[in-house]
Amino acid sequence: MKSRAWIRLGLVLPATLFFASCASTKISNIEKGKELKLYDDEVGIWKNSEEMQKSLLKSNFIYKDEALSAYVNNILHKLVQDSVDDKVTLRAYIVEDPNFNASTTPTGAIFVHTGLLANLDNEAQLATILGHEATHFLHRHALKSQRSAINATAFFSFVQISAVAGAGALAYNGYDPRGADLISQYIGLGVVGSIYGYSRDLEKEADETGFHLLEKAGYDPRESKKAFENLDEATKDEKKLAPYFFQTHPRVKERIKNFDNYIKNLSKEKNVDIAGIQNADEFIHMTKDVLLFNAELDLKRNRPKLAQKQLEKFDKYFPDNYMVHFLFGKLFNMEKETVKAQEELEKSISLNPDFADSRKELGLLYWKDNEKENARVQFGKYLSLRPEAQDASYIKGYMNE
Repeated sequence: MKSRAWIRLGLVLPATLFFASCASTKISNIEKGKELKLYDDEVGIWKNSEEMQKSLLKSNFIYKDEALSAYVNNILHKLVQDSVDDKVTLRAYIVEDPNFNASTTPTGAIFVHTGLLANLDNEAQLATILGHEATHFLHRHALKSQRSAINATAFFSFVQISAVAGAGALAYNGYDPRGADLISQYIGLGVVGSIYGYSRDLEKEADETGFHLLEKAGYDPRESKKAFENLDEATKDEKKLAPYFFQTHPRVKERIKNFDNYIKNLSKEKNVDIAGIQNADEFIHMTKDVLLFNAELDLKRNRPKLAQKQLEKFDKYFPDNYMVHFLFGKLFNMEKETVKAQEELEKSISLNPDFADSRKELGLLYWKDNEKENARVQFGKYLSLRPEAQDASYIKGYMNE
């Protein structure tokens, strides 16, 4: 996609949201059995959202795993089957981004980030987030936000979205190596509010309604609180300034307390110990590739603690995997634990001698420790496995030194 297209898409939707009328009127929810008719000022929102959605789905930011996509959408449909007709499109897509986030378009496209999947523990926790996002669509929160005079940050949001869109356009064309990160932030802001981005009242409504969808579908409602505890855990070690839609940790902790109250009230209402489906084993099997994929993204972001948590989860369920030991090697090397890094890379090679990247990483580690001959052996094997590697001349430089 050309940079001009990113800028155009990045400016059109925010401008629509900002300059729309602030008149507040009663807006009906999308419900099963009722014909879906768009309000006059909703038509433009849908049109712009559909344009952006088409562009995003054609981009390289959609995580390609048909089985996982079907699994996530099956959970979504369990939650909303009594809320929408078949002709109303409500579909989830997975976005390659390490942030714990999800967002929803006014047209019913839910974007779930790999960072969210990698930091959840079971299907019930995922259902919590999907129920929350589905509520944003079913209760027309985009339209309500547009009409609300309470949204005092509208202008700030407009400026932020435009700036990120412009930066993303430059990044996408090679001017900034953080391009994927900037564009994914733009997705969270421009496509529609993420789980952090709406007003407090609308977020609470999405949390509470999503909680009831979760419980009605038979999932363990106690896991809803844990989903947001995982959010708190996944973001607390961030050293950089988080995007504005992350809000503050007191906000997240407030929502954890809300879920605690929902759980207690439901338990009193039922007058029994509440329980339900968790499906932890199926969830971990369906998301195992995401754990490795996202851990590597977190390592590139210099977030070793998050990466280590994901790698340890993978290793617990799927031991003796060459890729997890390769990533552990990179992680320990980043943490300057040379002995552990070497052990992990050697383990990776023993499990898969033909995986070239482990050879190169071990060679670089040997070279740094002044074990030049051992390094040359690994570099030679790397080049024999990958003679056309882009860094071949760079590696040959080491060997000839």
